Amino acid sequence: MSQYDQFVVDSLTVAGAAISIEESSTTVENILGYENEATPAASGPHGQIRKRVVPKIKTKINFFQDITSEEVKIWDDVQVVLRQIHTNKRVRCSNCSVAKLGDVGNGAADLEFNVLGRVQWL
Repeated sequence: MSQYDQFVVDSLTVAGAAISIEESSTTVENILGYENEATPAASGPHGQIRKRVVPKIKTKINFFQDITSEEVKIWDDVQVVLRQIHTNKRVRCSNCSVAKLGDVGNGAADLEFNVLGRVQWL
């Protein structure tokens, strides 16, 4: 298996602008939008309950002169595109809002988006 067989994000675009990220730091959590939880039965086969969960994009961004905490603060209802440069595989997430920004000042900062809209593979 080559390195291009896996989807590894190396480009992150927020509201049409490319954002500098730490290499291999971007993941999408709960991309399905639901979790199945097992429920034990007193007798017979066990069951499961499906509950909805909010997908989240987690990454580490590099703060430079072109990006500040003030800019991050206004990222509300934006489109985020994750892309693998070598294969051009992309995931577009609509209606994203910043959930939290981690500590700034010691290298890359943790950034988390809530994905409130659709997750679409392109």
